[in-house]
Amino acid sequence: MQQIANSLIGLVQKIESTEGAEEDKVAAKSFLRELISNPIVASILGGATSGIFSLLT
Repeated sequence: MQQIANSLIGLVQKIESTEGAEEDKVAAKSFLRELISNPIVASILGGATSGIFSLLT
């Protein structure tokens, strides 16, 4: 599970560092927020969800 959490954190960091439009970055982070809000995904990730959520704000 830790590998999944680390991959999602890396993805958030890559979204932030890309030269894409801010609107696209917001949409991508919103999609990730929705994904990790899913009860099944959240139960798999466990406590890592709070760390990922903090990166998405």
